[in-house]
Amino acid sequence: DVATLGDAYCLTDEEIAAERAETKEDKAEFDSFDFSLLTSKQKFDYSVYKYAVDASDAYYDYYYLQEPFAYTSGIHSNMPINYSEYTFRSADDIPMYLELLGQLPACIDNALAFEQIRIEKGLFMNRHSANEVIRQCNEFIADPEHNLLIETFNAKIEAVEGLDDETISEYKDQNYDIVMNQIIPSYEKIISFFTENKANGKNELGLCYL
Repeated sequence: DVATLGDAYCLTDEEIAAERAETKEDKAEFDSFDFSLLTSKQKFDYSVYKYAVDASDAYYDYYYLQEPFAYTSGIHSNMPINYSEYTFRSADDIPMYLELLGQLPACIDNALAFEQIRIEKGLFMNRHSANEVIRQCNEFIADPEHNLLIETFNAKIEAVEGLDDETISEYKDQNYDIVMNQIIPSYEKIISFFTENKANGKNELGLCYL
């Protein structure tokens, strides 16, 4: 199977309604069990899964309160760290890493589309937070040739056993191409989006004022 970054922030309102209906069906089925007839282990499993089902149902009420670009934990700040800490335990890990790295622009596009919906619903972050996102992205792409994702990759691949110089060079070129021609343009897209929309936040006072 090919590794992927998943499809976060892709649900439409119709898909949310459909998933919620399915969750409610699961919840109704669980509620139909006679808990007293279960073994101790079954009671434990039941409680864990029912908690997850109940939490999933509540989650849909707050789906659009997610902050894909929260400046302390957003994908723009966390994903480079995740990639830079990705461990190459063998040569087989390198193509998977490059595959996952190449998927980041699509993930960012999904998150930006999600933010557009949040704007339309009056849920976009405030100006201060948007400016922080812009600052972080500018810092990340300030020196493209020495970008974190180039420097860390080049250092890690040198330590992988079983690779000859030609293969190492080819992998470095692939990574460089992805960073320069896909990742950095995606970060420029984030900067443009938040620069254009930073005045669209309707709430400066936090979640309890929504």
